[in-house]
Amino acid sequence: MPALKLLTPFFLCLLSAVGETKIFRKCQLFHILQAEGVEGYRGYSVGDWVCMAFFLSYYNSGKIGRQQVDSGRAYGIFQLKNMEYCDDGCRTSLNLCRTDCMYFLDDDLRDDIKCVKKIIRTSRGLENWPVWKNHCKGRSLNTWTNCRSHGPWEVWG
Repeated sequence: MPALKLLTPFFLCLLSAVGETKIFRKCQLFHILQAEGVEGYRGYSVGDWVCMAFFLSYYNSGKIGRQQVDSGRAYGIFQLKNMEYCDDGCRTSLNLCRTDCMYFLDDDLRDDIKCVKKIIRTSRGLENWPVWKNHCKGRSLNTWTNCRSHGPWEVWG
């Protein structure tokens, strides 16, 4: 029991360092992605990103998924893999996005978006996510983009 008392501050510190996770609403994510300039990036629409995020994480920035193929982990709203895109300190990683995986778990999506843009730019685009290929590619994306306009003050709020 004394060991548990010693570890409690460590875990509280770890959680505070990560920041707050958030389950975004579809239109909130849509407007954030628009504000971050993903529309038309390398031929993809905001709808592609919103659709993909829904099927990957249900818009949950705090999701940690398990990879069936290599038993690795995937982090955040876009399920970025620890063995390729970020370092979680548990496995050897290529760390192509040069960041700690924990940063993909907070409610600030700018680093996640930057990493996905890098993946799109340097690889097979959104084809890297089978979910996008199976659920979003070549389909009508109107469902994912029917959001009313917001002022800039409402995007990150």
